[in-house]
Amino acid sequence: MPIRISPGEKLLRDRGVSRPDQIDLVEIAWDLGAKVKLRRLEGCEARIIGEGNRAIISIDETRPERRRRFSLGHEIGHWMCHRGQCLACAKEDIGRGGAGKNPKERVADRYAADLLMPGFLMREAVRGRRLDLNLIEHIADLFNVSRLAAAVRLLEMEHEPCVLIRHSMVGMPWRLISSSVDRRWTPRLRVESDSHAYGILSGHLGDQPRSETVSAEDWFENDDAHRFEVAEQSFRCLDGEVLTLIVLRDEGMLAE
Repeated sequence: MPIRISPGEKLLRDRGVSRPDQIDLVEIAWDLGAKVKLRRLEGCEARIIGEGNRAIISIDETRPERRRRFSLGHEIGHWMCHRGQCLACAKEDIGRGGAGKNPKERVADRYAADLLMPGFLMREAVRGRRLDLNLIEHIADLFNVSRLAAAVRLLEMEHEPCVLIRHSMVGMPWRLISSSVDRRWTPRLRVESDSHAYGILSGHLGDQPRSETVSAEDWFENDDAHRFEVAEQSFRCLDGEVLTLIVLRDEGMLAE
């Protein structure tokens, strides 16, 4: 089966991009008719205002560099897919995932991921490597993106069957599940007080990640979860969020 080339990836290929460090989003935006401005924004992380074939993309200058890059990719996605609309994106609109998200924001997130971590470069970067925090950090550094963006991209690529669960001290948690995971498995959203994820979230354990094999019942509600084991790793992301990566390597937990 031929590999699908997304519009974002095609744009990069047409520009002759062959390495992650050649992905210059400010230049790409300019070529697409959008001028990028860094400024302090209130109430949103990024905004695009366009008329005809010209637009101005504003990015909150107070955000970390890697977050700004994803926000810019997100707004380029809006420019290419939702032209003619004025869109202001709050932090929960950009790269956060989770059920119930506005479809337009999902489209913009996907476009940003395709621009920042194109499949033709990602496949080479992950070849022969297992999914864990080391790989997530490798991708984050190589493509100059956040840990969260790298983790979500690896899940979407189905590098290995996994579940991502994000917790924070405010707001509802969210989860993303690989399509290769059997749909009968229901991840728990509540973080247990004796878990490593809670220790990082509460500040009791600092930011030191830890990888361990645990019973699947620690993270899944199913009655037979005690029969399986999963690999668990929790680590801190932006804004005090904690992301838990749960990798499923037992065939009994995978979709047929």
